[in-house]
Amino acid sequence: MMTIATDELTQELFQILGQVTRLKWEGSPIHGLKQSECELLGIIYINLRNGSKSIAASDLSNQLNITPAAITHILNPLEKAGFITRQKDPTDRRFVMIRLTERGAKVGKSLLQDAHEVLDGLVQHLGEDNSRKLLVLITELLNYFSENPYEQ
Repeated sequence: MMTIATDELTQELFQILGQVTRLKWEGSPIHGLKQSECELLGIIYINLRNGSKSIAASDLSNQLNITPAAITHILNPLEKAGFITRQKDPTDRRFVMIRLTERGAKVGKSLLQDAHEVLDGLVQHLGEDNSRKLLVLITELLNYFSENPYEQ
């Protein structure tokens, strides 16, 4: 049974989660690239900064929970702009391997540094205790929605 307080909380959650899902950087940080392309470039950089030379496009698709076609659509402009290269995996030609170019690695590193500065500012704003609480709550939110997917 839903009480008035529960109904008000549900409405507030609906509004605030809508605002959170619309949070994006102001414009694209890289001229000529869309936000999704910058995000993918940063994710590729994060995946390869441990010394790996390449990552399978299918691994990116799985990490982001989007279709291989969607990954391809985002990778195309990155390749055209010279941020990445693609080649077939020599051991299994079914896989397309993504490599960062020197330019891509430089921009990926810059994107990661920018994100770190923004999030560091958030931690400074919230304080350590509230930042840890936020992490716990976001983890719980993600767990809830993975167990109870919203279907229209």
